[in-house]
Amino acid sequence: MKFLAIVLATIAATMAPVSSGDQPLDAVDSPQIANTDLPPAPYIDSLGIGTDQKEVSVLTLPDESTTYLDVFNFQPEQAGLPAPRSGYSVSILMYHGFAVGPAHNRYQTSAADFRAQLEFLRQNEIPVIRLGDLADAYKSGDWSKMPPRSVVITIDDGQRSVYNTAFPILKEFNAPFTLALYSDHVGGKGTLQWDEIKEMMAAGAEIGCHTASHANLKRASQRFTGEAFRSFMVAETVKSREVLEKGTGAPVRYFFYPYGSYSQETQSFLSLAGYDCILTTNDGFCNPHSHAYSLNRNEVYKGITMDRYGKISLGG
Repeated sequence: MKFLAIVLATIAATMAPVSSGDQPLDAVDSPQIANTDLPPAPYIDSLGIGTDQKEVSVLTLPDESTTYLDVFNFQPEQAGLPAPRSGYSVSILMYHGFAVGPAHNRYQTSAADFRAQLEFLRQNEIPVIRLGDLADAYKSGDWSKMPPRSVVITIDDGQRSVYNTAFPILKEFNAPFTLALYSDHVGGKGTLQWDEIKEMMAAGAEIGCHTASHANLKRASQRFTGEAFRSFMVAETVKSREVLEKGTGAPVRYFFYPYGSYSQETQSFLSLAGYDCILTTNDGFCNPHSHAYSLNRNEVYKGITMDRYGKISLGG
């Protein structure tokens, strides 16, 4: 509670009004595609995908050629993203759910594909590093311990299949990963339980805050102002972190934007909330010139080819 009081006092004293634009903090140096109008996120329902695995299903999205995933048809420079400029390239991969058999929708990866993807990284000698290693490099400015090319694995939303399907494969490859959890979702039907999260953390996993309710923060910044906006953001981004820290007994250093949707107001608030890094869903690679508060992530989706996977993993 002391930390929360300090955060609130700091925000009230220093947060100045800003415009309603959507540019990330490093927009001048590193122009990016701001995915602020994404298709609906994989909202969870209670149907389940099979009797052998108590996994919740997600709403199927149309596989139309006009979706934001078309950015994968381009190299980063062609898509308006910066190419690595200093010899270091980190691809933060974004997964959601997993399936024992064939994937059922865009937001699932089959176990066979996931194993093949990790094998690809191993065969190509691309190390999988902790998100904490990347955050530490930004915090200290010292990249000397970072490999020239590397991958970070992040998994959003806390579906049960992370523990049942992905975790055994990740242990097989000794690959660290970070769970982006929204606190209201933990401990529900078809979702990760606290003991499962702690077991994965004991094996090297990290966790990050994905808000309390998977709220669209950009829309909130357009709807609320002043104290109403601060109260909303505290509930979604500060108190939710406290819930995760209490449930796991570990600090939460990272924040993940739901829908990848943000504004200058949300960036300003989160810059005072004490997170070491903030992750978007903007496609592209991270390097020393990226801003730690608007880090790119590359989505791994159902049916992604190994050629495409290689391109979003290898970097520049």
